[in-house]
Amino acid sequence: MFALLSLGFILFMPVLPMQQILGKSVSFEKIYAENIGFVQFVVAKFRLASQESDELVQEVFLRFHQSRSRVDETKVRAYLATTARNMAIDVLRKQKSRKTFEMDEHHDVASEDGLWRDDPRRVLESEVAAAFLKELEAETGAETLLYFYRDGLSVREIAEKLGESTGTITSRLTRLRQKFKERLQGQVDKIFVME
Repeated sequence: MFALLSLGFILFMPVLPMQQILGKSVSFEKIYAENIGFVQFVVAKFRLASQESDELVQEVFLRFHQSRSRVDETKVRAYLATTARNMAIDVLRKQKSRKTFEMDEHHDVASEDGLWRDDPRRVLESEVAAAFLKELEAETGAETLLYFYRDGLSVREIAEKLGESTGTITSRLTRLRQKFKERLQGQVDKIFVME
């Protein structure tokens, strides 16, 4: 939040090159030289890897060059800052998505390697979860749970896909989670209380 506030302050600082004051057009090289440090500062606030930051800075200037005819020369710095911020946010969103996908892959590998093999409770929970999902496939509305957890769709996306309201999807997810929780707890308690 502080980074955005300080960014807003910097954007409105009156820094106009002499050519803009005199009404002359400024060359791209001059704009690049005057603003490279500023764009690097904006991108650095997002704490990206060094190579990603460098590529992002270059991409910001490339986009500026492509749309320069539409950018008011008095608002170049604002354009660069906004573009840098938006592109950095896009990179962070892609990283988050990629990490989720990688975690799913590692989870499969971890369970195949038997990291939970020595924990009977975990093994039982996995078996109960697998049996529950298999039984759930025959039940009406089960696709909601699968779309949410397996496919990673949001409640709104599921509602659009199934043609139902978000309230219906939310209540169905709540009901199915509770059903799963009760079944899991019942099975685990039954096995471990007997021992």
